[in-house]
This record gives sequence, C-alpha cells and structure tokens, in this order.
Amino acid sequence: MQNKEITLKGVEVVVFADSHIVEIAPYKRTIYLGENRSIRMAGRLAAGKTDLYAWPEPRMQFDYENFKILFFNVDSLKFKPDRDPLFQQGRYPRLARSLASLRIENVSGCIYIDLPSNKSGKKVIPYYSILDCYSESYKYWEANFIQNRQYARDRLYFELDPFMIDSLETFSLLGLEFHGVFYTDSVFPPFRDTLKIVPDGSYGVQEVFAQGMPLYKGKGKFFGRVAMDNFGLHGKGEVHYLTSQVQADTFIFHFDSCMAEKARLILPQSQYALTKYPKVEAEELRFKWYPYEGRMVLETGNKPAILYGGEATFRGQLVYTPEGLKANGHLETGDVRITSSSFAFSPRNFQSSRGNFCHYKPKK
Repeated sequence: MQNKEITLKGVEVVVFADSHIVEIAPYKRTIYLGENRSIRMAGRLAAGKTDLYAWPEPRMQFDYENFKILFFNVDSLKFKPDRDPLFQQGRYPRLARSLASLRIENVSGCIYIDLPSNKSGKKVIPYYSILDCYSESYKYWEANFIQNRQYARDRLYFELDPFMIDSLETFSLLGLEFHGVFYTDSVFPPFRDTLKIVPDGSYGVQEVFAQGMPLYKGKGKFFGRVAMDNFGLHGKGEVHYLTSQVQADTFIFHFDSCMAEKARLILPQSQYALTKYPKVEAEELRFKWYPYEGRMVLETGNKPAILYGGEATFRGQLVYTPEGLKANGHLETGDVRITSSSFAFSPRNFQSSRGNFCHYKPKK
C-alpha cells in the first residue's frame, strides 16, 4: 500500500463500458488498482475492431475521471476484421487476411471510451469509442520469410503520422491507409508515402520515381516503381551507375547490394573521369551491384554480350568499376576465340595478360 495501489490477481477480464466494446484480458490475470478507480495493466485491450497488446510491463492506464485508457509505447496495434459484419461468413477473404496481418508497433495514445459525463452509456454517441494515436508509430519488415531477415527494424521501417479513428465499433475497414515517411537506411533517401494494401496482399509501400531517385547515397540513381512488401524492397525499372544503364523487371535492394535476374545492360562507348569504356549491350544477365565496394558484376546467360557494335561477343562474367571494364570468360571475334580470366576492355581494343587462343577454320 506504500504506492497506494492494490494488486488484484485472478482477473479474467475487465469491461470498461457496457455500451461499447472496450475491455481488457489482463496479462497473467493481474491488474493494479490506484486512486480514484484508476487501473494500471498489461494484456490485450479490445476496443471495437482493434486490439492493443502490451506486456509484460503494465503500459496501459485507465483514467476513470476522464473515462479514457492511456497507453505508452505498447507492443502492437492490430485490426480485427472478424468483428466486422462485412467480413462475416467468409466474405472478402483476401482483404480480411490483409487487414488481420497488419501490425503497427511502438504505439502511444489513448482510447476515449465515451464522454466523461456519459459513463453509464445512457446516451448513444455514435463517434465513440475513439482511438487517438497522438505520436508516431511504426511498421517493420524484419522477418525470416522476407529476404532472410535482411531488413533490420532499426534500418528499414515506415513511420506513421499521428492518426485518429472514431466509431471503433462501426468504422469501415475498407480502404484503411496511413500516411507517413518510409525509411530505408542506405538504399533510398526517406520519402513520404502511404502505407496501404499492395499487390501481394500485404500492407506495404509502392511509389513511382519517373524522374529518378538517388540510390545508395548518390552512388547511382533508380528510375521506375519501388515497392516494399512481404517479398522485400524491390523495384521495376532502370538503375543508372557511372555511364551504364541496367534494366530489369525485379531489382531486389539490400542495404549493401542490389541484384536482379534477366537484366539488360546498356553501356555506350563512354568516359567516366579518366576511364574509358567500350560499347556493350547484353540481355538475360544475372546482375549484382555492390555500390559501397564500387563494382557491378554481370554474368551472361543464354545470350552472349555484344561488344564493339557487334564485332565481338562475350560469354562469362563482366566486372564494371570506376577503374574500367574487366572480364573472365570467352570472347569471340571473327574466326578467333579467346578464353581468359583477365580481359580488360577499352573503347577500341582489349587486353589480356594470359589466356587461351583458338583460331577456327572459316566455314566453306
């Protein structure tokens, strides 16, 4: 009693209002009664079509005088389509799964149960109960099934703006979206967007950068559509690096690298600083870019790379860096085939310190 609290154990549920769905299933069936009928608690707080979760610390507090429940940095907020008549009897199953999978974390705010003068619920006030998340909250993608837990929560996340939802028992879950800022650490600069249902059925981010977006702290630039979903951070479009352009339907972005299958390379005869490059075109490449190591690795597939405007073809691995274009593989030009692990290509010729040379007889 020194802290003027009474600990009650064995409490299955606390109902705060008969006129609204606002109740808590206490963690370890324990609550702490304070002065003026206040209650500190942890557990699952059900409010209309939402659930708030906080444990093991009691980070929720019932304020009887103002008839509201405060919560502080609770573990998560989830939405419950099973409490919505629209989704009963198995209707809209895909949308219901999307809503049920949304998990908003580190949430602070309060639930206004009803007007303080209407604690008994004698008057029907439609817009109660009210969820007021008055500070930023977060959506994370740190999970084993998303790129093998690549996206640590302290590096990639969506920061939701403060938001409010009234009529918690009757509000529509259709079109539920949240505005905020998307942070990707070293991949893209932060940008404002909307957390919404994206094509894979999860809550994520999708944006188009027609004018381009700096990539990896300005080491490159991306043009096209970027998405964050349960597959990972990915994009469809074009990566520009040094004097090259790489196109792909699915770029996958990690914090230290970018990769794609069946990519297309367009490298014009060009110069970057003091380094000169030959013209190269290639399709169906396996592409991996290590921006902070200053190298782009491209491996040919079924089709060879075309060099020097069609005068030569190459199969193998190309390594593109600010210092030049090097390669390991097989080059064919005319009736000559050269195999080497040390090709170095310049705009009009190539060199190799070692390799195998084979001359074919012309076909008659």
